[in-house]
Amino acid sequence: MLDVMREGTTMRTSRLAIAACLLLPATAQAGEMPYYEAFVVEADPADTTPPATPRVELLEVKRGVGPRDEGCGTTISSTDDFGSVRLELGEAGGDEVVGYRFLPIDGSVPFGSAYAGPVVVREPVVYLGWIDGAQDDQEPLDFTLHVVAVDRAGNESEPVAIHVRDPGRSEGGCSVGGAGSGGLLLAGVALLLRRSKKGRNG
Repeated sequence: MLDVMREGTTMRTSRLAIAACLLLPATAQAGEMPYYEAFVVEADPADTTPPATPRVELLEVKRGVGPRDEGCGTTISSTDDFGSVRLELGEAGGDEVVGYRFLPIDGSVPFGSAYAGPVVVREPVVYLGWIDGAQDDQEPLDFTLHVVAVDRAGNESEPVAIHVRDPGRSEGGCSVGGAGSGGLLLAGVALLLRRSKKGRNG
C-alpha cells in the first residue's frame, strides 16, 4: 500500500513539474539598434587633401532569429529581429577627425542608404543594422559596400570595397526542433497518465 502511495505521489509531482514547464513565460532581454549621428562637414576650399584610405575588416554578419527553447521555457530578446554587418575600422585620419560613409554599390543591401552618411564613428567596431525579422528562415545576402573616410573639409578617401555574403537559413530544421521539444513534453504527460491509469486498475 505504501509503495502505491509513493508511486501516486511521484506521478502527481511529475505531472505538476511538466505543467509548470508548459506554463513558464518567455524570458525577455533588453537591447537596441545601434545609432550613429551625422558627421558635420564644413567646406574649406583651401583644404583639398583627402584622408588616408581606411583599413576595413568584415568581422561578422548577424541575422534575425526566432524564439529559442531553453529548458522549460522559451527565450526571446528585443534584438532577435535585428540583422547587422559588423566591421572593424583602422585609423584613417591619424589625429584628424573623420567621418565614414558606407555606400551600397551592388546587390540588395538590407539597410539601403541608411549609413551613406557621413556618420560619426567613435569605436573601432561598427554595426550596420536593419530589421531582419525575428524568425529562423532568412534569405541569402550578397552585396558590396564602399567604405569611405571623410574629413571636416569634405574631402573623401579612396573607397574600400567590402563584399558581404550570408547563405541565409532555412526554417525547416529549426522549426522541427522546436516542435520536437513540445512533442517530448506532451509525450511525457501521456506516458504518466497511462501509468497512473494502470496503477489504479492494478
